[in-house]
Amino acid sequence: MAGKRHGRSSATARPGTKSKDDTKKTSAKKVNASSLSSKPSNSQSQEIGGLSRRHQQVTLNIFKDTFASILASDTLSATLQTIKQALFERDFTRAFGDADSLAVYAARWSPTRALGYASIFHRIYEQEHLKGLISPAFDNQGQTTTNVLKLLCIGGGAAEIVAFGSFLGHIHQSSSPSTKPDEDDSTDATEPKLSGTITLLDSGPWGQVVSQLQTSLTSLPTLSKYAGQSLQQSNRPMISPSELLQSRFIQQDVLDLDKAGLSEVINSTTPILATLLFTLNELFTTSGILKTTTFLLNLTATLPLGSLLLVVDSPGSYSETSVGKYPMQWLLDKVLLNTEHEPVEGRAWVKLESHDSLWFRLPDQPQGLDYPILLENMRYQLHLYRLVDAASLEDT
Repeated sequence: MAGKRHGRSSATARPGTKSKDDTKKTSAKKVNASSLSSKPSNSQSQEIGGLSRRHQQVTLNIFKDTFASILASDTLSATLQTIKQALFERDFTRAFGDADSLAVYAARWSPTRALGYASIFHRIYEQEHLKGLISPAFDNQGQTTTNVLKLLCIGGGAAEIVAFGSFLGHIHQSSSPSTKPDEDDSTDATEPKLSGTITLLDSGPWGQVVSQLQTSLTSLPTLSKYAGQSLQQSNRPMISPSELLQSRFIQQDVLDLDKAGLSEVINSTTPILATLLFTLNELFTTSGILKTTTFLLNLTATLPLGSLLLVVDSPGSYSETSVGKYPMQWLLDKVLLNTEHEPVEGRAWVKLESHDSLWFRLPDQPQGLDYPILLENMRYQLHLYRLVDAASLEDT
């Protein structure tokens, strides 16, 4: 529940761990937006991007419009200091026990994360990792209405829903390859758009913030009263129509869920993308290897075959457990990749990508992004896995 340290660790504890070790790894300077190499990195940092500066600015505007009163508040600095102090002391209940604190957190720390996550979604989409996850939705006449991508964000909140909305908006506005799940290269102008459903699971009370951001993503952006006619005419929501983005927030500590509970949360018979974004290391550290391993194995048993698991965390993260200090990536691989030899209900994980250190960098001035608070670059490690029938591995 919200008061449990490991429950909130899945999202709001992120800056708590980040503030101590990532301050040396991030830059408060706005620098060049970059591209992400698909090659795994064992030692060198790589840079990522993929979204235009204009689209990044539109994404930031979602936060600016949603939290305008917070960003303009005279008490913002003091509130941020209170949250940072609570995080330093690992008092997550004090830092994130109410929706108002979460809104302040979202206004300050979620924008860069949202931009970074959106670029990650775009990258794995361009690499066609998501191809098997996109399925058609039909109307009562059996006609395809949209192609649907489903996400489950464990430890998800403000950054994740804006990132997903930004990703979908970018796909809608770009000339990306067909989003159909088959090999059809048709350029039919009536081809259904890509829609998305996102389930956000966290023990913190993110519901109000998520609802506000969902509204901003699907509503006309706020324009200055001095905006010209051309700008007014081109003004449109990030997501339109609003039905193309559906969200659901569940306030629950994921470690309290058994297989039946996880299955109810997943609520899908078709493959989905599950994410643990700056979440897993905190789960290992605060809740221990046994409980976190049990959760990962339950997730293995309940996700539909073909699903992907995307894990993003601070580079070089070590999980300090009661039995020692281990690299998070080593623990993750030990649990997931061991399923090839010891399948979980006939299921196993295969690793698609692994990067020890990647960068998401913001644009340089004077082409920098406009936001009331100075934003930092984001450095992270990334690991991507696919859930398969274990029997299929015996033939390879």
